[in-house]
Amino acid sequence: NIKVKDTKEADDDGTNLGAAHFTSTSHDPVYRFQAPEDGTYRIAVQDLYRSTQASPRLVYRLAIRPESPDFRLIVQPEYPLDGRNAPNPWTPFLRRGGTVRFDCMIFRRDGFAGEVALSVQGLPEGVTCAGSVIGPGQSATRLILSAAEDAPVWSGEIKIIGTARIGDVDVVREARNSTVVWAGNPAVVRAADRVVLSVGETAPLGMTAGVNRVELVQSSQLNIPFQIARREGFTAKFVVTGDQLPPKVTNESVNVADNQTEAIVHLFVEPDAPTGTYTLFVQGAGQVP
Repeated sequence: NIKVKDTKEADDDGTNLGAAHFTSTSHDPVYRFQAPEDGTYRIAVQDLYRSTQASPRLVYRLAIRPESPDFRLIVQPEYPLDGRNAPNPWTPFLRRGGTVRFDCMIFRRDGFAGEVALSVQGLPEGVTCAGSVIGPGQSATRLILSAAEDAPVWSGEIKIIGTARIGDVDVVREARNSTVVWAGNPAVVRAADRVVLSVGETAPLGMTAGVNRVELVQSSQLNIPFQIARREGFTAKFVVTGDQLPPKVTNESVNVADNQTEAIVHLFVEPDAPTGTYTLFVQGAGQVP
């Protein structure tokens, strides 16, 4: 007596980690199947629109394999935004006394949900990076590079490395670079093999945190002091706020007055904030000449 039932239907993978910045949706579905019992299982692969197109490229490829938890990394330099919030072609240029930001996205595979520590190799003299952590279950974080005020002019290749513990093995993966080739919403992007960086001129504004690593408990508050360096005649007011905060962590924006050189950012941890190691960011936003 044969009994037949539909176990699962898998459509296109609609996950988009990079939104308009790096569209990662795919026509390839991914499905985890755990057989409830021994038996014969049938797989049907078909076009759900029942369409026919005369192209030798349109073929089906089916892969069935054991699970192998892993991850891959894509980084993208911070870019200026236009009125449509559309990504533009941009290169990572680090000004002396300032910072440059890389947005880091992780593609998790086969159930890997652990932490990934990010570091940078090949930095030139005068440039530092405190590293970053993609927390448990997170899909993105940021990486901040800082240059001393006397950092020499430089241009070259750097490597952004992600390290994680998967089972009993330390896994190391090098990030690929995402470059915007055509502005839009979403943008047209491509992955490049190398990450490059340039260092030069002086930033009009710099911010330095008074702490680097802290341990918080649920239902607590953290006050982060900041020193503000104004250069090139920059005296205007601006706003400081937390950015890419961990889950269940909030803050209030701080208005920095004209010529003010210190600020305190207050972070609030909710009672049900998930435990883990996270990297959070604080940024200042304002107009400069």
